[in-house]
Amino acid sequence: MVDYLLARGWLSENERKILKKYAELAQTESNRPLIINIGVQYGASLHCFRAGSLLGDIIGVDIDISKLEGDPNAELIMGDSTDKNTVKQAGETADILFIDGGHTAKNVELDIKLWSPLVLSGGIMMFHDYSPLDMHLGVVQAVDTWYSKNKKNWEFIEQVDTVRVYLRK
Repeated sequence: MVDYLLARGWLSENERKILKKYAELAQTESNRPLIINIGVQYGASLHCFRAGSLLGDIIGVDIDISKLEGDPNAELIMGDSTDKNTVKQAGETADILFIDGGHTAKNVELDIKLWSPLVLSGGIMMFHDYSPLDMHLGVVQAVDTWYSKNKKNWEFIEQVDTVRVYLRK
Protein backbone atom coordinates (compact mmCIF):
# COMPACT_ATOMS: atom_id res chain seq x y z
CA MET A 1 0.00 0.00 0.00
CA VAL A 2 1.24 3.50 -0.87
CA ASP A 3 1.96 5.82 2.06
CA TYR A 4 -0.92 8.30 1.96
CA LEU A 5 1.36 11.19 2.89
CA LEU A 6 3.67 10.45 -0.03
CA ALA A 7 1.16 9.49 -2.72
CA ARG A 8 1.39 11.67 -5.81
CA GLY A 9 -1.38 14.26 -5.99
CA TRP A 10 -2.53 17.79 -5.35
CA LEU A 11 -3.32 17.51 -1.63
CA SER A 12 -1.39 19.28 1.12
CA GLU A 13 -0.24 17.27 4.12
CA ASN A 14 -3.04 18.79 6.23
CA GLU A 15 -5.62 17.89 3.59
CA ARG A 16 -4.35 14.31 3.47
CA LYS A 17 -4.64 14.04 7.23
CA ILE A 18 -8.20 15.40 7.28
CA LEU A 19 -9.34 12.87 4.65
CA LYS A 20 -7.77 10.09 6.70
CA LYS A 21 -9.39 11.45 9.90
CA TYR A 22 -12.91 11.39 8.47
CA ALA A 23 -12.40 7.91 7.05
CA GLU A 24 -11.33 6.78 10.55
CA LEU A 25 -14.43 8.38 12.09
CA ALA A 26 -16.69 6.68 9.55
CA GLN A 27 -14.98 3.37 10.25
CA THR A 28 -15.89 3.51 13.93
CA GLU A 29 -19.51 4.44 13.29
CA SER A 30 -20.15 1.98 10.49
CA ASN A 31 -18.52 -1.41 10.15
CA ARG A 32 -17.92 -0.99 6.42
CA PRO A 33 -18.35 2.66 5.48
CA LEU A 34 -18.84 3.57 1.85
CA ILE A 35 -16.63 6.39 0.66
CA ILE A 36 -17.13 7.91 -2.78
CA ASN A 37 -14.24 9.90 -4.23
CA ILE A 38 -15.03 12.01 -7.29
CA GLY A 39 -11.86 13.01 -9.11
CA VAL A 40 -9.14 10.40 -8.73
CA GLN A 41 -6.26 11.45 -10.99
CA TYR A 42 -3.12 9.92 -9.38
CA GLY A 43 -5.03 8.49 -6.43
CA ALA A 44 -3.71 10.49 -3.47
CA SER A 45 -7.19 11.00 -2.02
CA LEU A 46 -8.01 7.30 -2.44
CA HIS A 47 -4.85 6.38 -0.53
CA CYS A 48 -5.79 8.84 2.23
CA PHE A 49 -9.23 7.29 2.63
CA ARG A 50 -7.80 3.77 2.55
CA ALA A 51 -5.26 4.69 5.26
CA GLY A 52 -8.16 5.76 7.47
CA SER A 53 -10.50 2.88 6.67
CA LEU A 54 -8.97 -0.51 5.99
CA LEU A 55 -12.41 -2.20 6.00
CA GLY A 56 -14.41 0.42 4.15
CA ASP A 57 -15.65 0.23 0.61
CA ILE A 58 -14.09 2.99 -1.46
CA ILE A 59 -15.26 3.99 -4.91
CA GLY A 60 -13.19 6.26 -7.11
CA VAL A 61 -14.85 8.05 -10.02
CA ASP A 62 -12.94 9.75 -12.80
CA ILE A 63 -13.27 10.32 -16.51
CA ASP A 64 -9.70 8.94 -16.90
CA ILE A 65 -8.37 6.40 -14.41
CA SER A 66 -5.21 5.64 -16.38
CA LYS A 67 -3.05 7.95 -14.22
CA LEU A 68 -3.80 6.12 -10.95
CA GLU A 69 -0.64 5.14 -9.09
CA GLY A 70 -0.47 2.29 -6.59
CA ASP A 71 -3.36 0.10 -5.51
CA PRO A 72 -5.67 1.78 -2.99
CA ASN A 73 -7.90 -1.32 -2.99
CA ALA A 74 -10.83 0.67 -4.34
CA GLU A 75 -13.51 0.07 -6.93
CA LEU A 76 -12.88 2.37 -9.88
CA ILE A 77 -15.59 3.76 -12.11
CA MET A 78 -14.40 5.35 -15.33
CA GLY A 79 -17.02 7.88 -16.32
CA ASP A 80 -18.18 11.46 -16.16
CA SER A 81 -19.28 12.30 -12.61
CA THR A 82 -21.92 14.65 -14.00
CA ASP A 83 -23.63 11.78 -15.86
CA LYS A 84 -26.58 10.11 -14.10
CA ASN A 85 -25.47 6.70 -15.41
CA THR A 86 -22.14 7.05 -13.62
CA VAL A 87 -23.92 7.84 -10.36
CA LYS A 88 -26.08 4.71 -10.73
CA GLN A 89 -22.93 2.57 -10.87
CA ALA A 90 -21.82 3.79 -7.43
CA GLY A 91 -24.79 2.57 -5.41
CA GLU A 92 -27.48 4.23 -3.34
CA THR A 93 -25.77 5.59 -0.22
CA ALA A 94 -22.47 6.97 1.04
CA ASP A 95 -20.98 7.75 4.44
CA ILE A 96 -18.44 10.13 2.88
CA LEU A 97 -18.55 11.97 -0.42
CA PHE A 98 -15.42 13.79 -1.60
CA ILE A 99 -15.94 16.10 -4.58
CA ASP A 100 -12.83 17.01 -6.55
CA GLY A 101 -13.98 16.61 -10.16
CA GLY A 102 -14.42 19.41 -12.66
CA HIS A 103 -13.78 22.84 -11.17
CA THR A 104 -16.24 24.96 -13.13
CA ALA A 105 -19.29 26.15 -11.22
CA LYS A 106 -21.50 24.09 -13.54
CA ASN A 107 -19.51 20.88 -12.93
CA VAL A 108 -19.51 21.32 -9.16
CA GLU A 109 -23.23 22.18 -9.14
CA LEU A 110 -23.99 19.01 -11.11
CA ASP A 111 -21.79 16.88 -8.84
CA ILE A 112 -23.62 18.25 -5.81
CA LYS A 113 -27.05 17.77 -7.40
CA LEU A 114 -26.36 14.18 -8.50
CA TRP A 115 -24.19 12.86 -5.67
CA SER A 116 -25.25 14.64 -2.46
CA PRO A 117 -28.55 12.70 -2.19
CA LEU A 118 -26.44 9.58 -1.62
CA VAL A 119 -24.92 10.95 1.61
CA LEU A 120 -26.60 9.44 4.66
CA SER A 121 -27.80 11.47 7.63
CA GLY A 122 -24.71 11.92 9.79
CA GLY A 123 -22.55 11.53 6.69
CA ILE A 124 -19.88 13.87 5.41
CA MET A 125 -19.52 15.76 2.15
CA MET A 126 -16.17 17.38 1.39
CA PHE A 127 -15.03 19.66 -1.38
CA HIS A 128 -11.44 20.09 -2.54
CA ASP A 129 -10.03 23.34 -3.93
CA TYR A 130 -12.31 25.74 -2.07
CA SER A 131 -9.97 28.73 -2.28
CA PRO A 132 -9.75 32.28 -3.68
CA LEU A 133 -7.43 31.27 -6.53
CA ASP A 134 -8.91 32.13 -9.92
CA MET A 135 -8.86 28.49 -11.03
CA HIS A 136 -10.95 27.53 -7.95
CA LEU A 137 -13.60 30.25 -8.11
CA GLY A 138 -16.12 27.89 -9.73
CA VAL A 139 -15.81 25.58 -6.73
CA VAL A 140 -16.34 28.45 -4.28
CA GLN A 141 -19.30 29.84 -6.22
CA ALA A 142 -21.06 26.46 -6.51
CA VAL A 143 -20.44 25.46 -2.89
CA ASP A 144 -21.51 28.82 -1.48
CA THR A 145 -24.68 28.87 -3.59
CA TRP A 146 -25.56 25.30 -2.62
CA TYR A 147 -24.92 25.86 1.09
CA SER A 148 -26.92 29.11 1.23
CA LYS A 149 -29.94 27.09 0.07
CA ASN A 150 -29.30 23.99 2.21
CA LYS A 151 -28.29 25.17 5.69
CA LYS A 152 -31.25 23.40 7.30
CA ASN A 153 -30.02 20.00 6.04
CA TRP A 154 -26.26 20.51 6.18
CA GLU A 155 -23.85 21.94 8.74
CA PHE A 156 -20.46 23.46 7.94
CA ILE A 157 -17.90 21.65 10.10
CA GLU A 158 -14.46 22.94 9.16
CA GLN A 159 -12.05 23.96 6.46
CA VAL A 160 -8.51 22.61 6.33
CA ASP A 161 -6.42 24.36 3.70
CA THR A 162 -8.68 24.02 0.62
CA VAL A 163 -10.84 21.12 1.87
CA ARG A 164 -14.26 22.24 3.08
CA VAL A 165 -16.27 19.78 5.22
CA TYR A 166 -20.05 19.55 5.73
CA LEU A 167 -22.18 17.21 7.84
CA ARG A 168 -25.59 16.04 6.68
CA LYS A 169 -28.04 16.60 9.56
